[in-house]
Amino acid sequence: MHALSTLSPYTRYIAEYNFHISKNCGVSDRIILDYELMWLKSGEGAYALFYENDHPDSPFERVELPPGSFLLVRPGERHGIFFEEESYQPHLHFDLVEDEASENLPIIFRTRPFCSEWELAHIREDLFAPYPIPHRLDAADPHLLAETIVDCTAWRKRGSLTDLLAVKARLITTAAHLVSVYAQQNSGTVENAKAQTVRDMIVRWYAGEKPKKALTLDILAEKMFLNKYYLTHLFTKEYGMPPMQYAANVRLNRADAILASGRFNIAETAAAIGFESPFSFSRFYKSHRGYSPAQFLAGRRKTE
Repeated sequence: MHALSTLSPYTRYIAEYNFHISKNCGVSDRIILDYELMWLKSGEGAYALFYENDHPDSPFERVELPPGSFLLVRPGERHGIFFEEESYQPHLHFDLVEDEASENLPIIFRTRPFCSEWELAHIREDLFAPYPIPHRLDAADPHLLAETIVDCTAWRKRGSLTDLLAVKARLITTAAHLVSVYAQQNSGTVENAKAQTVRDMIVRWYAGEKPKKALTLDILAEKMFLNKYYLTHLFTKEYGMPPMQYAANVRLNRADAILASGRFNIAETAAAIGFESPFSFSRFYKSHRGYSPAQFLAGRRKTE
């Protein structure tokens, strides 16, 4: 059964139709644990930044937000939103699948390295990941998106069982609309978009310095709802190498960055990129780099 067929959305917070943002304000740098749908009802000079990883000098994508535009922020995405002029910006936070943590999940204003283990463990799975849905929803029906925010605000305020069911139904309709519009709009580039999503997933998986398990091809295939052999084919076609070779390169580059920071030892670096022991990490590192992590550190000390 496809994960999107089991949706039971939960709305966590809704900023009302007249939600006001002062001039030169915004959210500078954070992740969220859930989804956010934002409507820039009015205001010039607004934009969002979406960062590739957790490094302070991470590359980023700038998304301009003209008045009337809608923005979708996904779970775990590092981003900032800025308003150069006075703006009205209703928005809602939601889960696509309600679970036992939904009611207590906070809306946070910090980056991944400063999140608690509980928060990181409860970043919602991105069920939109297999689809080429952009951050700015230009091709989507603006009336449906606006009505989703306005109607869900009213229904959630009233709070009856019928109203809460109406909220769930509207969010399911909106999710189905986004999937339909963007899956069909770029049918010739869906494979490219899926490959790019896999790449982004690999980069995000190894972002940060907290211990994590290794990313496998089976995990990627499960999260993308794809056969792992087909996933390997479309990724290799787009990037010239299999996804796990790309993942190995990402792990190596993350290892270099973490070691070079001087804040973590070899064992901590190993855990941060998914190795169960520093010995297996050292073997992996040396087989690709031609020298060990210890030799890498020794070489840096000589040049300092």
